[in-house]
Order: sequence, then structure tokens, then C-alpha cells
Amino acid sequence: MEEARVRHKYRLPKYVSFMLVPVVLLAASFLFHAEARAQSRTLDLSVGGQRLLKLGHPVDRIAIADPATIDVKVISARELRVLGQKEGTTDLTIWFAKGGASLSYHVVVGADLTGLRAEFRNDPALSGVKAVETGKGVVLKGEVYSLEDHARARDLAASYLGGNVRDAITVADRRMVAVEVRFAAVSTSTLKALGLNFQSLDNNFQFAAIGPSASTNFDYTSGAGLGANTGLPLSQAFNLFLAWPGSNLLGVISALSNANLAQLLAEPTLLVRSGEDAEFLAGGEIPIPVPQSGNGNGTVTIEYKKFGVQLDVAATVLDNDRIVLKVNPEVSELDFTNALVIQGFRIPALRTRSTRTTIELGDGQSFVLAGLMYSSSGNVEDRIPGIGDLPIIGTFFKRTQNSRERQELIIVATPRLVSPMEDGEVPKLPGEGQIYDPGFGDILLNTETLGGHVVEHGLMR
Repeated sequence: MEEARVRHKYRLPKYVSFMLVPVVLLAASFLFHAEARAQSRTLDLSVGGQRLLKLGHPVDRIAIADPATIDVKVISARELRVLGQKEGTTDLTIWFAKGGASLSYHVVVGADLTGLRAEFRNDPALSGVKAVETGKGVVLKGEVYSLEDHARARDLAASYLGGNVRDAITVADRRMVAVEVRFAAVSTSTLKALGLNFQSLDNNFQFAAIGPSASTNFDYTSGAGLGANTGLPLSQAFNLFLAWPGSNLLGVISALSNANLAQLLAEPTLLVRSGEDAEFLAGGEIPIPVPQSGNGNGTVTIEYKKFGVQLDVAATVLDNDRIVLKVNPEVSELDFTNALVIQGFRIPALRTRSTRTTIELGDGQSFVLAGLMYSSSGNVEDRIPGIGDLPIIGTFFKRTQNSRERQELIIVATPRLVSPMEDGEVPKLPGEGQIYDPGFGDILLNTETLGGHVVEHGLMR
């Protein structure tokens, strides 16, 4: 009885035993995962680097998830050599001979930064730059003084690591550059023309020499001679009419001599931060209709093209205050001479002169970026074959027109290092603080009360 009682004393009810089963299984699972976590480690390598693993038990077998990332050599029963072959991550699992718990390594193979870091340490201007290895590549961090140092740090990283580098370097000094660009364009055109129309009317002799642009109507009436009417040889020229009614002679002489000189001068000034770019446009945009094919309904869309004086500039200040300019100036104008007609729309062409170049200048120095000369000439002659080729007399039987056009374009750039103005240094703007209220006497006598007040202005020094 005692024994039974004892047994009864320690016997558990059935429902309690069933409740303990999940608890035991959960505890066993927790201990298993805890042991697995304790046996998983991280191993960092560089490409070409190696690590010697000394183990406490003889190795039975190993498994590598990505054999291209690492290579494992067995040195002895308890030593393995792991060699990094390429950048990436993989897993290495080791099983031991006596059935002990397996050992896992998460291997991270990164770039070899030893040489690059030594380059940064030995360069005083780049000593603040750090190369940091991440799971997705190398990141450059730190601060440099100038954009030239920044570019040198990136070039060093690219020479060691190739293109797998992210740039997070900050530049401490960003100078401001004012770029003055002057556009000087001179266009010269000349036109000379001479034409002659004349007619002679007589009962016994009828003769007429009519230019190609003249409208004629021949109508012979008995006793009235030949009737003819003549137009102007050159409609836009100066015309001289001569008539002798008694001699039945009528003549029209047209002569034109024209010379045009046009000068375009634009001086845009752009303020740009070192290492960045800016753009300028003085002109407009012309709408161009573009028929859409393929949709079947004949729709027309509008595209806009810029014209005028355009300027794109990027400036970089070097350590010695030298300025590297990347300049792309362009001058374009509408050309209705070569216009096209598309679905009833007359679209002018664009006559463009542009250049793209990179130069290095000092503060305040100027350089001629481009010089372009364009010349064209034309000669138009209408004449009667044979008689129009005769000297002197042939002048009365032909019409000539000579034209010549010449264009010259010069672009000059001048960069200047500038800094913001302090409070109180800002000059008055044009018209600021001045009131012009003309009275009746000013209007009557045509006086200008502001004529002697000239205010110098500018936003930079």
C-alpha cells in the first residue's frame, strides 16, 4: 500500500501528461535553434584575401553555397583555408567526423581596400576621405576642400575598385563664378539690280522688248498699230518712266542699289556655383505643327523649338583659382526664306551658329571661343538669247541682279570669381527712390527731369 501510495502520490493525471507534451517539444525546439545560432558565425574577407579556420574537431565534409565566391582548401583534419575569389556573399557549412553539431559561416567577400586607404592616408588633401565596405559595394565618405580633390578621390577609387563605388563625399568650399559671354554678330548684305522695259508703237513699224516680269497683251487693230502694256522690271526698285508721245516711244528703267548692315550684340552674365551648370535664353520658342500619322484621324500636335541667344555654361574652380569653363553658346534666328508649308502652315527654318568647348582661364581673363564667317553671293540674269549677249546694245535686252551676304560671329567669354554682398553694399536699382511726375511745362518744353540722374547698378562685386 505504501508503495502504491507512493506511486499514486507521484502519478500525474492523464490530462496533465497531454498538456506537458507540447511544452517539452517547444523547449526542445528552442534548445535546438539556440545551439544552431551559437554555431553560426560571420566571416569577412576581401578579394584575394584568405583566412585560416582552426576547428576543435576533425572535419567530415563541407558545403559551399556559391563556390565562385570563395574557395576552401583542407590544410589538416582540423584546419581549413578560406580564400575570397570575388565580391559577394555565400554560406559555408562544416560537419564534423564524430557527429557533433555542424558549424556554419556566413562569408562576406568585399573589395580589397588596403591600397586605396593607404593612398588616402598619404595624401593630405584626401586624408579626410574614408572607404567603407558595405554589403552592396564600397562607399566613399568624408570631406574635401575643392572639387579638384573630389575628382582625384573618385579617380583613385575607380582605379582600385572599378565602377562599383558610391560617392558620398562632400565639398567644403563651393566658389561662385560669374561668367560674362559677349555675342558680337555683324551681317552685311548688298544688292544691285538693273532692268529695262521699252516699247515702240508706230503704224509702219511695231516692236516691243518686254521683261519676263511684265504683263503683256498684244491686240492689233487696223489703223491703230500695235497695242501693248508693260510692267515694272523690278517691282521693289526705283523706276524711271520715259515717254515721247510724238515718237510713239515708252520706256521703263529700274535700278536698285541696296546695302544693309546689321549688328547684334548680347552680353548675358550667368552666376553659377563651382561644379554646377546654368543656362540662359534671350529669344523665344516657335510653335511647329507635327502631323501624327498612324492614328487615322489626321491630328496635328505642336512642338516648340527655341531660338535666339542661348547659353549653357558649367564652371569648376581649381585650387589655384583657375577656372575651367564648359561653354555651349548658340545664336539662332528665324529664316523665312527656306520656310516649309505643312498642311497650310508656313514653318520658317532656323539659321543656327553654335559651338561647344572647354577652356581654362584665370579670374577676369577673356578668351575668344569661336569666330565664324559666312559668305554667300548670287547672280541672276534674264536676257533675250543672242541680242542680249551683245556689248552695250545687249544691256537694253536683259535684266541683271547681283547680291552678296556676309555674316561674322564672334563669342568672347570672361569668368570672374565673385562673392555675395554684405548688408549695405547692395546699390540702388534703376529707378529706385526716384519719382518722375512731369508737369505741363515739362511736356511743353520737352524737358527730362531724370536725365542727369544715372544710377550704377549690379548684383555682384
